[in-house]
Amino acid sequence: MTQYFGLNDLPSDLGDRPKITSYNPNQWDETRRAYLIKRPYQPKGDNFEFTLFSNKPRRFVVEWFTDFPCLEYSIKKKKAYVLLLH
Repeated sequence: MTQYFGLNDLPSDLGDRPKITSYNPNQWDETRRAYLIKRPYQPKGDNFEFTLFSNKPRRFVVEWFTDFPCLEYSIKKKKAYVLLLH
C-alpha cells in the first residue's frame, strides 16, 4: 500500500498519482485532505499541444486556470481534470 507523510511527498501530476484506493483505507480521507491543501496542479509554463477535435486544432488554454480555480492539468496524460472540493 502507498503511504505518504508530507505534502511535498505527494505527486502533483495526476499521471504520477496513485489511486486513493492504493492507500490504507484508514488514510483515504487524510490523503484527500492533503491534496486539497496542496491545491490543484496547474502547470502554467507547459507548451500545451494541439490536437484535432471536430477537424479543428484545439489545445488547453492557460487562462482557464484563472477562470476555473479547481481545474488541474496532467502533463503526462495531456488531460484536464477538476479537483473536487467535497
